[in-house]
Amino acid sequence: MFRREFFGVVFSSLLSGCMALSGEAGGFIIMDNRTTSVQDVSVTLVDQASQETVFDDTYSIEPDSERRIDDAFNGGVFEAEVTVNNGETKEYELGVGRCPGIGFLVRIEPDELILDQGVCD
Repeated sequence: MFRREFFGVVFSSLLSGCMALSGEAGGFIIMDNRTTSVQDVSVTLVDQASQETVFDDTYSIEPDSERRIDDAFNGGVFEAEVTVNNGETKEYELGVGRCPGIGFLVRIEPDELILDQGVCD
């Protein structure tokens, strides 16, 4: 159910962000906490081409809630690293290409950390 909602948001973002194919930031991060406790979530995105850190921040996400961070990254390929307060760290290759208006999903489940992204045709 959530996946359909997420990709619905991503699809509408594609229509506005992907058509421009600009270098401006437009990618967004959705942090979804599906646990019963507050989660501190640290997200770092490093541009693979330049090795420049383009996003590095920590957010506290309330239980059973989500937070969206707009204009977090632009087009390209990024090394993503996400850490939650239980110490679990996960890496992900975020391949945005020339379509910066897509989403990066960070979902904290009670027993796992899930990283995923939208698509751009």
